[in-house]
Amino acid sequence: MTLALAPHWDDLDDQADDLEPRVRHLFSAAEAERVLGIKAGTVRQWAHRGQLHPVGLDERDRPLYDREHLQRLEGRSTSS
Repeated sequence: MTLALAPHWDDLDDQADDLEPRVRHLFSAAEAERVLGIKAGTVRQWAHRGQLHPVGLDERDRPLYDREHLQRLEGRSTSS
């Protein structure tokens, strides 16, 4: 019989730190407008033009977009 030891708390903290960069912040078009200040119509136009692709759907089957991609596109549109 092998006895397994419980992980040390510091090890768990290190594992949590490793996971943090992989957390994605997803927004519907309406949420992007409310939280990020990017107009919902703009988000829908980017998606329609193929510049933005949903990475999932919410509970009402609305497309969800990655925050970093939204902000990157917003930076392009404001700098031109």
